Amino acid sequence: MIITLFLTPLLIFFINTIITNNNFLPNYTGESHQKFTFNKNIQLSGGIFIIFYLSLIMFNQSNNLFLIFAFLIFFVGFFSDLRKLTSVNIRLSIQVLIIIVFSIIFELSIYPTRIFFLDNLLKYNYFNYIFLSVCILIIVNGSNFVDGLNTLNLGYFLSILIILKIINIQGNFVLYENLNFLILSFIIIFIFNLFNKFYIGDSGAYLNGFFFSYLLINFYQNNTFISPFFIALLLWYPSFEILFSIIRKSSISLSPFKPDQRHFHQLLYFFLNKKIIKKNLTSNVLAANIINIYNLIIFFIGSTKISNTELQIILIIISIITYTFFYSKLLNFRRVNS
Repeated sequence: MIITLFLTPLLIFFINTIITNNNFLPNYTGESHQKFTFNKNIQLSGGIFIIFYLSLIMFNQSNNLFLIFAFLIFFVGFFSDLRKLTSVNIRLSIQVLIIIVFSIIFELSIYPTRIFFLDNLLKYNYFNYIFLSVCILIIVNGSNFVDGLNTLNLGYFLSILIILKIINIQGNFVLYENLNFLILSFIIIFIFNLFNKFYIGDSGAYLNGFFFSYLLINFYQNNTFISPFFIALLLWYPSFEILFSIIRKSSISLSPFKPDQRHFHQLLYFFLNKKIIKKNLTSNVLAANIINIYNLIIFFIGSTKISNTELQIILIIISIITYTFFYSKLLNFRRVNS
């Protein structure tokens, strides 16, 4: 596996060069929410390399059943990137079907949640699977919502892997033995994304949301002494981003899934680009990693007392307040300077 890890950057470079030369997965930078770059030669090929690394790990663990579902989620995003599956409603319907079947087959559960009334409901299998499916669906699409800047999505989920490594719980949760390999794999893809060699696209964003939902649910199932709110803390950003966007867009009669330029990361990019750094790509990467560094710090604080529910709830509340406070400031800055 280690030899493979060192050889794969050359393979990624070779495959991505072929994809770029043939313009197989163009990024359609003309869309209003992607105006930080104007280079249409940058391809939406990152998801291909994420599924490649996951395939190596899952084959090594003989976890082929999960890999089937991962590929199904990947292809929903892949055909979206190809503009063959443009309907949001159809994509959501396919995702719902895949995720519900996945939850049932893998017997996923987040019981106990330490919320009394919810735990009583989760004892019923039907409610448990519906509730879990909704949660995973939110993370999958929330992951796509936070994929507006280079390294934002990859850096966020890489932060989660780093925290799992730091707390070093040697439980029998999925991928524990391959955690180092997975971290190094994400670092490799992160570097390519950092230097604008490719974007991860819908395929990579959906896949990351799906994979990390499963990883953290499995992690909790095998280590129930951990507060479930620690898992919620690790996934707060994509979850809150999509819920906040739904409320925000619904309040002005817009479709929650219609792209715009009012996401937090886009407003932060606009502020940095106008106020501090005039170079698009530099502002782009800086904005992404300000968010990632903040989340890594919050995750690390939460990881010091992973069984303490009160601490995790406080950190989630702090993150939401921080998000909404700076969102209002950044939105006002954009309105004044547009």
